[in-house]
Amino acid sequence: KYFFSLFLLSFCLTANSKEIRIVSPNGNLEAIINTQPNLTFDIFNEGELIVSNVEIGMNIKDYGLLHKNLHFINASYSAVNEKITPVFSYKNKQIPNNYQQVILDFEENLSIEFRLFNNGLAYRFVLNFNDNILIKDELLNFTVNKKGSVFAKSSNDFFSGNESTFDYYPNNILPKHLLI
Repeated sequence: KYFFSLFLLSFCLTANSKEIRIVSPNGNLEAIINTQPNLTFDIFNEGELIVSNVEIGMNIKDYGLLHKNLHFINASYSAVNEKITPVFSYKNKQIPNNYQQVILDFEENLSIEFRLFNNGLAYRFVLNFNDNILIKDELLNFTVNKKGSVFAKSSNDFFSGNESTFDYYPNNILPKHLLI
């Protein structure tokens, strides 16, 4: 009886756990998603925390900010490994599309899709409301590990050409006078 009770307690704690893990196809990146109390996630590269406490949410008129105390229903996992052939090829005739995905469903007419690629993470909100809605704002707060670094286009103006040179900056010495 003791072992059965311990097993049952362990199962209940795991079933109520709001932590979801996803790993990139090559195994180098890992995201740990938490649904309680707030919707947050952390990203690890080869076991080292690189971005922490990424808080996300969607602010919808008449519904408020959906990010706290959401009622988690289900997580469904899938993997994609395909090649996309663009209508107009620019640099490549085919583009690899390889990622691990988890879709989180919530009672609040909300799902969130997380896609973890070998070189980054993408997420999107999928809303299922019967009426038209007005999205007022989106919440995104995060902390970058001080050991990390970024490639950024530094500029003194708001021109955003994507063919510009991107410079390397350690996180602890990002220039404050440039637009990054």
